[in-house]
Amino acid sequence: MSAFRHSATAEFALSDISKLPPRERAKRYRELAKEARVHAAHAKGDEQAAFIKFAGKWELLAREADDEAAEAED
Repeated sequence: MSAFRHSATAEFALSDISKLPPRERAKRYRELAKEARVHAAHAKGDEQAAFIKFAGKWELLAREADDEAAEAED
């Protein structure tokens, strides 16, 4: 899974994401989820399952950021 850690999308530090506004965080999380799904498509077995799990976690974080943004707009 080292390819995931060194990918073009992950060129920014993950700790920097938390400093972004909620909508931008959601966008970054979705980019990471998409990338994880791409890696999953080329992996097999446990590695594929791990990438699928990562994608789900990134999507969950994106939805949470969306909810935070919506609350801020109210």
